[in-house]
Amino acid sequence: MTTDDAAPGVSIVAPLHNEADALADLLSAVEASFPDVAERWELVAVDDASTDATWQRLREARDGRPWLRGIRLARRAGQHAATMAGLEAARGEIVAAMDADMQVPAEDVAGLVRKVLSGSDVAFAARSHTREGFLRGTLGPAVLSFLAEHTVRRPRRPPSTFFAARREVVERALKIENPRPVVPFHLMLGGAGRIEWMDARESPRVHGESKYTLAALAAVALDVLFGYTDLPRRALAVCALGAPAAAAAGWLACVISQLVGWLGGAWFFALCGAFLAVSGLAVLGFLAGELSLRLLEGRGRPLYFIGETL
Repeated sequence: MTTDDAAPGVSIVAPLHNEADALADLLSAVEASFPDVAERWELVAVDDASTDATWQRLREARDGRPWLRGIRLARRAGQHAATMAGLEAARGEIVAAMDADMQVPAEDVAGLVRKVLSGSDVAFAARSHTREGFLRGTLGPAVLSFLAEHTVRRPRRPPSTFFAARREVVERALKIENPRPVVPFHLMLGGAGRIEWMDARESPRVHGESKYTLAALAAVALDVLFGYTDLPRRALAVCALGAPAAAAAGWLACVISQLVGWLGGAWFFALCGAFLAVSGLAVLGFLAGELSLRLLEGRGRPLYFIGETL
């Protein structure tokens, strides 16, 4: 295990929000899994401004665990920002990330570290999400798979929040600014050469519940869409050129329908033309406004604020 004056070989980053009940199981699982992977290692637990006893229990757990480090954010920043804070603080030559609920077991995260030790630059855990219902189990992975196909790296499988990576890859990714980073997609910007995936086992959630609502999942999808794909710019071009052309075609069909005496068809095509024009302008305005806001957002503003450290 690591000590304060010895850099660890492996750092494990775990973002926490209201995980007081899950913390003991997390520490036990990590302590059981990682000594077999590295002689020196550390767990960087990032408390994302929890409102329960998470930070107090982290402080209590620090005694007798020199491998445990804690960071408490001054205000809620979200899972991905909290993970970024942990990646910034990690000292290991290999950096891994996992969740406190351990739906992917700690021993599988240790397996990701072994893949990096064997020569990979980044190793992601692939999950089936079979226990999480239609929203997170089917729709969410399908959307992320589509978005992943349009990212810069175009990975063969979507990246996940469970991963292990070489320190140099993490450091390169951290130098790239993004006001709303999505950690696994951001990590892809670190220029990893060899990327692997490992099918991970899924464990039932023992404590708490998912923090991701439909709105939160939609927000993550938008962050990936605007932050890591070229789809918004393509859509801008399509709306700017295609919508007026489609609307004009609808109105032309309306005129032709009137000339041949088909008044029902004329009304239909007139409404279609109006709908296409309004829809195209609405989408165009949304995309242009969102892109402009994201270009201006976050300039000079920290992604997170650290309140305390252990």
